[in-house]
Amino acid sequence: MVGVITATNPYQKPSFLDFNSWFWNTPRGPQMYSCITYIEKYLRVDCEFPETHKIPGPFCEFKQDGRLMGSTYPNSPVHMIPPIETRRRANVTLVEPNICRLTWMPMSDDRAYTYTCRVYQGSTWKENSMAFHQ
Repeated sequence: MVGVITATNPYQKPSFLDFNSWFWNTPRGPQMYSCITYIEKYLRVDCEFPETHKIPGPFCEFKQDGRLMGSTYPNSPVHMIPPIETRRRANVTLVEPNICRLTWMPMSDDRAYTYTCRVYQGSTWKENSMAFHQ
């Protein structure tokens, strides 16, 4: 039936006849969701990515306005390690099975920031960005 998606996984492509459905509605990269907790004053950004079993990976990193906040890559080069102030206030973790999570204690400024999530799986990477204003 044309226009009906029967895939159980939203990242799977349905049959060729469903071109309009899967082409326009399938995510192209990681999907990002934000949440701020007012009691602890923490910002949590979850980046959901399609699960694959490619080696090496998955690894993920978060950037704020192009500045590296943290990474799960075990062999990061020295020039890729964030400054000590950022490392004390940010935490990037992989949550099973396919979520990369940034927990960040932001400064009390009223700027809007752009958060970018980049996920490495095998020899490829995908990224997605979102703007967040406190």
